Amino acid sequence: MAELADAPVLGAGGATRESSNLSFRTNIERHEIRAAWQWRLRTLDRHCRTRRTRRYKRKLEINVEKTGELKRRIRVRVPREQLDSKCNDRLQELSRTKRLPGFRKGKVPLRLIRERYGEQVRREVVGTLVRSSLWEALTREELHPAVDPEIENLEVEDVGVRYTATFEVLPEIELADTARLELTRTTCTVTDEDVERGLERLRRNHATHRPAGRPAEAGDLVEVECTALAGNAPPWGPERGKSAPKPFRTTLELPRDPSSPLESALFGIRDGETRTVDAPDRAAQAARMQVRALRIIAVSLPEFDKKFLSKLGIGEGGIEALRKEVRRNLELEAAHLCRRRNLETAMEALYRAHRFTVPEGLMTQEFELLVRTVPVDREGLPKEIRATLRETARRKVCLKLISREIMQRNKLEAPAARVRTMIEEMASVQQDPRAALESLYREPRQLRLVEALAQQDTLVEWLLEQAKAPPVETSFAELEKTTRSAIVPGNAASG
Repeated sequence: MAELADAPVLGAGGATRESSNLSFRTNIERHEIRAAWQWRLRTLDRHCRTRRTRRYKRKLEINVEKTGELKRRIRVRVPREQLDSKCNDRLQELSRTKRLPGFRKGKVPLRLIRERYGEQVRREVVGTLVRSSLWEALTREELHPAVDPEIENLEVEDVGVRYTATFEVLPEIELADTARLELTRTTCTVTDEDVERGLERLRRNHATHRPAGRPAEAGDLVEVECTALAGNAPPWGPERGKSAPKPFRTTLELPRDPSSPLESALFGIRDGETRTVDAPDRAAQAARMQVRALRIIAVSLPEFDKKFLSKLGIGEGGIEALRKEVRRNLELEAAHLCRRRNLETAMEALYRAHRFTVPEGLMTQEFELLVRTVPVDREGLPKEIRATLRETARRKVCLKLISREIMQRNKLEAPAARVRTMIEEMASVQQDPRAALESLYREPRQLRLVEALAQQDTLVEWLLEQAKAPPVETSFAELEKTTRSAIVPGNAASG
């Protein structure tokens, strides 16, 4: 004790000296304290993030109910903590950006922000939570809706956000063996006769018209008014099948070889003359028609002289240069019609080879699109036409689902070169190919359409290869008659 009492105080009077290891120990302690705090902060942050994630995932309640073959009902509850956290985050964000009278930007108290924007923020957050939680629930349960789910019974309670979503799922498609499909590959070679018909068509497209002032003959245009006699319905036109139809007008071109009783009856008819025609309708029942000629129009075809060739854009080479241009356009059209024929036969084979339940929502959407294309009031749409449109809608939905399934499973994708070739072909038949090409590349909608067509071609080519489809040569005239027209716009040969 005496020794301790009598020991000089360090630094008190006299010479002072520092311990030999004091600075070293102080640096060590500071380093340890700093490292310990950093470790605690990292641990706390990781713990909070893990705990928050686990809490949200653990408390997101999902209940799936099967109410039909494809119908599902899913009930979801989002925890209240997640709703409050999202609302607070949004309010904090508003407090940093909103301006209120008497406060600078970013200095508005959170209490005032909550009073003014609380309900609005709550509604926004609820909508966001419903969308995000529904997507999470569908992903977790591996559900694939055919159309957008319908949200029902949305409630915000003390326990959180509750709602119910009903929807149809995409069907599971068992693909048929594509190697066993009975397919043929349509091919076509443009002949000299096809070129001559194309030249004649060009002449008719640039023909001049004048009143004939004489009886109708081959090549004339006849404007007629057709009326079904009492008790008869017309076999053609908008009044077909009605008991008391109204007269309707149309214009007919008289061919050299008439193919119908109406065309035969119009030969030799004069302006204002009325004739009676007996024509069988599609149900093999006679329909008695009264036809009145309103006007006889004579058609004058131009000759392939220098003036007409210049009008068509042919400078040098004369008629031979025009023939080459027409042949090139006809070959493009023939290739397009062959692709269209192959597409139709392939889709028909796929449709016959698959049977599955189609989602009603997809059928309804497709049916609504088809109804818009019919030039008849929807309320007055006959049952037969409605049934036909529904069957067409079902067929289109089936083929879309089958095609998508085949392309996904076999990883089929249209090459960029095919898309580029199709765009260049479409632009090459326009009057200004360069401007048309730039226009196609500027329009995203047009590009998506061309990409979809290229995807179709890729799928059809794959199907034809899988089925080892034999080639079948078809004349150009036969292709035009039997294949629905899908001609490239601006084709000089087709007009």
